Amino acid sequence: MAQQTNGCGSGCGLGCGTLLGLMALALALLALVIYAVAAQGQQQKQRQLKELVAAADRRVRHDPCRVRESFGVFQSISLAGDLFTPRLDILCRTITRPSSQPELEENRISLSPPAEPQLLRSATGLASWLRGGGVTLLDDLSVEAKATRAAMECLREHSWTRDALVKLGGLRTSLLETLAKAKGNELLEPAIPQLQQALQAFEQEKEKLQQAHSSAGDCCASCTTSSACRMESGRS
Repeated sequence: MAQQTNGCGSGCGLGCGTLLGLMALALALLALVIYAVAAQGQQQKQRQLKELVAAADRRVRHDPCRVRESFGVFQSISLAGDLFTPRLDILCRTITRPSSQPELEENRISLSPPAEPQLLRSATGLASWLRGGGVTLLDDLSVEAKATRAAMECLREHSWTRDALVKLGGLRTSLLETLAKAKGNELLEPAIPQLQQALQAFEQEKEKLQQAHSSAGDCCASCTTSSACRMESGRS
């Protein structure tokens, strides 16, 4: 009799274990289905958000702005994060003055999307959401916007002429090395007149770039100083 009871107990234990395993498998499959449905819904929202962010980026790109107390321009607004926790990365290039010469600095701010993503579709909604993250869009006709554009143009010119001088210096060095090798070299000696003409042209171009660089530097200094004054008067 005891053996019969033990046999029933063993059979019940085996059956219960199988049932629990099936229930666990069913719950896991159910969870997987729920996640798949949720992920599908999030993917659709992600696509819609991506379109809204792209439109917002086109709306404000290169527009003047203020990031806390610094003035500059928008570079981009892009979608970041993952499917369930999306983020919006805002990249601005602002004017900073670590020394006597003003420079451009990149500011990257990461914000949560607005609770109502459709806010990004309108100019007022986008401006309101940006303000909440410490970024203010400037009115194109405002004193601050005009001063910021002028200062940014001077800084771009100053940066371009500086880079051009560096590249020209590298080319000039290579040319001088070639000239030095040409002397006494039967193959290169016939090209010496052309190399000397090229060197003279480089020297003339270097002088022009140096003058442009110096003028741009003066423009940056005066423009950012007067811009700061105009910005202060515009805010007062």
